[in-house]
Amino acid sequence: TTPGRTTSPAASLFASAAARLGVSSPASSRVLLILLLATFIDMLATGLVVPLLGFYAKSLGATPSTAGLLTSAYGVCQLLGAPVVGWLEFRFGRRTVLVISFLAAAASYLIAAHAPNILVLFLSRIPVGMLKQTVNTTQGFVSSITSDEERPTAIGFVPIIMW
Repeated sequence: TTPGRTTSPAASLFASAAARLGVSSPASSRVLLILLLATFIDMLATGLVVPLLGFYAKSLGATPSTAGLLTSAYGVCQLLGAPVVGWLEFRFGRRTVLVISFLAAAASYLIAAHAPNILVLFLSRIPVGMLKQTVNTTQGFVSSITSDEERPTAIGFVPIIMW
């Protein structure tokens, strides 16, 4: 801090958490904590939606095998979407891709919540599957804002927040 300036409680909290994460730069620590928080919220949303998806599909008249295909559609779209999102990261930047990823997930969940039939529910899983690469993008983002010494510790926190 500069002489005569006091630090806010939030800044102290960020500095303390950053020290635990092994990040020395205050700007990088704020970005890192925001990234980890956003990724945690995203994974929390996934953890809330996926277990209920089968019950929701059943209420729309889906058979158990159709509900299984519905769950698998997300994984297939993730597989197909990963290279596309990687290209988008290099073309437009990780921040833009993260925002698009969060917006695609929100739109997908909104469409799924109001799905009148199983077809619309299937279609709602496509954008979230194709564009929701938040963990990979967050790990890439973390690697670009941390030093070589800080990187292993900082990247190690990304999978931890998913538990």
